[in-house]
Amino acid sequence: MEASLKPFDIRRVGPAIDIALENAARTLNMTFEVIKRPYPGICPYEPPVGLLSMLYHQEGIDAVLGPACSQGIPAAARLAQFLKVPMVTGLGNLVMRKTDVDMFKTLTILSIINIILLLLYYYYYYYYYYYYYYYYYYYYFFYYYYYYYYYNYYYYYYYYYFYYYYYYYFLLLLLVLLLLL
Repeated sequence: MEASLKPFDIRRVGPAIDIALENAARTLNMTFEVIKRPYPGICPYEPPVGLLSMLYHQEGIDAVLGPACSQGIPAAARLAQFLKVPMVTGLGNLVMRKTDVDMFKTLTILSIINIILLLLYYYYYYYYYYYYYYYYYYYYFFYYYYYYYYYNYYYYYYYYYFYYYYYYYFLLLLLVLLLLL
């Protein structure tokens, strides 16, 4: 985005990207040819996909830094995955991935909010599946014997699955908090 009131348009983020590229050239001896293509509007859906396709076919890009909005990420990430182009974005707070369909194998989301949302998501499932289904059916076992007997294995499977990943996301959050302090 080029002229937005949001804190992540090209006027605010562009100088930080330039400093990072200068630092990479100086310390890592790596130079990049940067092609900046800001798009008008406030978080539109279509321009990230169109610009990615245009830049890939006309300019021959090797990587993408963006898009700047969460709305354009799913479609652009699918196209980047199809074209096998790595894509890094600092946003993506609203992108919830479905593990069977939307893994976006070439996309990297650097947003700390995304990690916090995932922690809350797994905490909810840990609490919901463990506390509600385990204790609720334990006390009312005789009333819900049929439902308990046939469906409880399914909930225990999800309890262990979400608890396993909850533990690692919690450790990741602790590591990030320690690095910030």
